[in-house]
Amino acid sequence: MELADVAKDLNKIKRQNMITHLLLGTVIVLTAVWQVNEVSFLLWVQSKLSNPFKSLGDMIKGSLIKLRGRRPVLESSPLPLAGVPDVSRADLPTLVIGSTEDRARK
Repeated sequence: MELADVAKDLNKIKRQNMITHLLLGTVIVLTAVWQVNEVSFLLWVQSKLSNPFKSLGDMIKGSLIKLRGRRPVLESSPLPLAGVPDVSRADLPTLVIGSTEDRARK
């Protein structure tokens, strides 16, 4: 084996080591991100389970907000103002709700 062959083999090994280190670093970073994501998910689940009534209320409130946002908005020309007729009639007796005893107490 000559010195040139040894240098060529060392360059190949160096290149392989660099690729291996890059892949290993990528795997480590992705694993860390995945674990942080798992921990945040577990903390979210814990907060939802620790106060189920608040979670249920938030869920209902969120669905109502989504339903309001989905309603189509109908745009139309404004209606002309209409006068309200007078519906009071003096010849009709007044409607009394409740008993006469309640009126006497006041």
